[in-house]
Amino acid sequence: MNLTESKQYTKKELWLKYRSKIIKDCCHLLDIELFDKQAEIVFDETPIIIIRAGRRASKSYSLALYVYALLFFGGLFERELQIIFVGPSYYDTRFIWRRLFFFLKYAPLDELFDCYKEVKTNWGSKSSYKWYLSFSNGTEINTGSADTPDTKGVRGDGYDFAGLEEYGLAAYPEELTDAIAPAITDEGNINEIWIIGTPSLGINEAFSNHFDEGQDGPDKLPDKRSYKLHKEDNPYRDKESPMDSLLSEDGRAREVWGDDIPRGGRLFPEFKYKAQVVEQIYNPELPYFIGVDFGRNKPVVEFIQPDGDDYRVFKEISCKDILVDNLVKEIELVVEVVCGGNQPTIIGSDKAGKAKSDLVSWTSFSVLKKAFPQATFTTHQQLVSKDNQTNLYRKLTMQNRIFIDPSCKKLATAFVKATPNTKGGVVNPGWLKREGIDDPLDALIYGLINHNPGLILGYFEPTPVLTEAQRRQKEREFFG
Repeated sequence: MNLTESKQYTKKELWLKYRSKIIKDCCHLLDIELFDKQAEIVFDETPIIIIRAGRRASKSYSLALYVYALLFFGGLFERELQIIFVGPSYYDTRFIWRRLFFFLKYAPLDELFDCYKEVKTNWGSKSSYKWYLSFSNGTEINTGSADTPDTKGVRGDGYDFAGLEEYGLAAYPEELTDAIAPAITDEGNINEIWIIGTPSLGINEAFSNHFDEGQDGPDKLPDKRSYKLHKEDNPYRDKESPMDSLLSEDGRAREVWGDDIPRGGRLFPEFKYKAQVVEQIYNPELPYFIGVDFGRNKPVVEFIQPDGDDYRVFKEISCKDILVDNLVKEIELVVEVVCGGNQPTIIGSDKAGKAKSDLVSWTSFSVLKKAFPQATFTTHQQLVSKDNQTNLYRKLTMQNRIFIDPSCKKLATAFVKATPNTKGGVVNPGWLKREGIDDPLDALIYGLINHNPGLILGYFEPTPVLTEAQRRQKEREFFG
């Protein structure tokens, strides 16, 4: 295609038509051999790419390579491009800039395209980290900062491409994406964004949500794809580095493997995601039971099958609204389709609508009971204490007795993200309340203790606030 013919296409149409060939040509120019996961990311045509990665996993390198390919495209078809790199601070974008200038020096584009012969840049400036790179054809790469909630550092013109660096460390992640997204919508522009970073010390809910929405499954958004990079993916990293011995378990998971680790460590450190979140297939030869938490506004349902001493969670329902009639229909559908019409032995739930803030009606349980006579609600006396629930889960995970199907995302995520309920140096019973944690864990416990009340020790005295030493002693007694 010559330049005259190319004028009938928008930038986006041209980029999608030639991007694969251009990226391959750029890799050849730069003598780069992409490793498998890196190639999958770089050649992905999804407009929103999320990369959650460990350190030194080539996330910034891959983004810089992609931008180099965009510049090559702009020179080839004489198209102006507007690109922005955004970090928690201006300085945090230096990793992308450094790699991009390395590529531009190794294979200079001004030797290939006249439009890149005149260059203005302040890269390397120590007085201002608001770096920029501009060319005579109007193409610009600028730097933005998300260090204030007003997000002044990212507002302005429309962009063809935005690279959000170290998004996991952003102090105002939601404000950042709220500000940048409308700037990547101009008709005819390429309109793509990469959101990359290593998880922060503590949960960045916005980063986690974007990542989850890009994973394959029923909740995946069609224009969003997420990837996880870690040291095993990158063949250029020393797999046996002695430096790894300096890492704590949480540090290794976060900094090496790119796992989302909550501040203060995991409440259930014995829960091994790779070993315990594995495919679970309903066995019609065994009974099963159900746990329901009506929640404040949206119920969560877990389907559990006991298998000897093990418990296998093979199905999860995450309702979209508070209507209990819809909840009943969803349960009936799973019972019919997944369980072949076999009825659960029991359905354990909480007593809906007990809190003033609950949007769900207190009559919800009676609706469930009418459809499923084996339904029973759990009282707070039966629960005894959050500490007992926590210790039961730790015991089950420590003994490798609980397994969760990957489709049961809320429950699996809750086991990973639950944090100790620590305030002011005092460890309170249970887990720290946070959206998405309570409901699936409670649904599971309602099912478990109605299936086998002996799983939770029965005493009805209020649980006192424990010191850390008292808590450890109680755990030793419980775990034997």
